[in-house]
Amino acid sequence: MTQSRRTVLEAENLAKHFGKTAAVNDVSLSTKEGEILAILGPNGAGKTTLTELLTGLRQPDKGTVRVLGDPPSSMRARNRIGLTPQNVALPKTLKVKELLPYVAAHFDTPLPVDLAKSWFLLDGLMDRNAGDLSGGQMRRVALAAAFMGQPKLAFLDEPTTGLDIQAKRALWKSIRAAAHRNVQITLTTHDLDEVQELADRVIVINRGRILLEDSPDRVRRRLGHRRLSFRSAPVNGDAPFPGAVQEAGRWVVDVADGDQAVRDLVRSGVAFEDLELAPASLEDAILAELERSEQADKGTVS
Repeated sequence: MTQSRRTVLEAENLAKHFGKTAAVNDVSLSTKEGEILAILGPNGAGKTTLTELLTGLRQPDKGTVRVLGDPPSSMRARNRIGLTPQNVALPKTLKVKELLPYVAAHFDTPLPVDLAKSWFLLDGLMDRNAGDLSGGQMRRVALAAAFMGQPKLAFLDEPTTGLDIQAKRALWKSIRAAAHRNVQITLTTHDLDEVQELADRVIVINRGRILLEDSPDRVRRRLGHRRLSFRSAPVNGDAPFPGAVQEAGRWVVDVADGDQAVRDLVRSGVAFEDLELAPASLEDAILAELERSEQADKGTVS
């Protein structure tokens, strides 16, 4: 029998206003150990304020947050939280090999520095001053620092910004490994490939409200259409399939019935290769949901 995972974070009816603007508007959510949650939304949607409320950096106007039963601003909760903000500021004159033990000294059971060095690709950086690091290198050190206390939950804001694809994929592996050790991880990111690769669940917010909450694959399927793509030469200068457009050397078309579209393409007699049929992209699905939300808000106002 599979043991159920503990609830790590619980938030109920959170609200935060700045003047007349509702940055967070009646948001409730919960997370479980080992889960990777992505909080998505356009700039100004309320993601940063929500993260600050969940981590105890800001107090809500109403509502409650509990981290394993404790308020997030309490010392016991803070010892259980790892945090990598989007704008990282590290002591410029400290070497990385000095910085990580300094962070570790604040915790009862810290992560061994050698493990942090291995997990977050810090070989070659340990003797460098933080002030001499590139943006991508600083992100790697900040991620290591977030996990030095062996947290029960970690909030990672744009965790792989500035990294090349090889380093990014290696750090994705490290993040998944942390989740396998029952760390609950919350991502805020604009990198939807990162979301698709890592997240078990997605929350999309706009104007401080949750618009949808589901797995990335189910969010993609909400649009109700599939994307057919293939390689083929134009037919008399026109698209080889009705409605198809060229993207990166492929013909692409969104269709309501993917199976029927494939049958129609075969029956057309057009020569094609490298056929793919997939759900709509995560980006398309989220943009459609945001557009529906905006139209609904306009309808309410009118």
